[in-house]
Amino acid sequence: MSTKKYRLLVKKTLHHVYASILDENQNIVATSSTLSLKFKQANVENCFKLGQDIGSKGKKLKINSIYFDRNGILYHGRIKSLADGARDAGLEF
Repeated sequence: MSTKKYRLLVKKTLHHVYASILDENQNIVATSSTLSLKFKQANVENCFKLGQDIGSKGKKLKINSIYFDRNGILYHGRIKSLADGARDAGLEF
């Protein structure tokens, strides 16, 4: 039995953080960002809310387990907060 594998891809700029859920064929399944959530900046609190948003979108699509792809970014600060928010919404990685 083969199950689909999904990954949570994170990209970061100076002002905003972007998160996308991709399937194994690199198709975008869900996306969210601090820009689309109308946050003026991507601080730690806003990144936690971004993680909760992308996590809830993943749960609506019945995605439970996911691979966290930091895209070479250190697991610290805003990225750690985004991961904690996604875990809080119910995603496992």
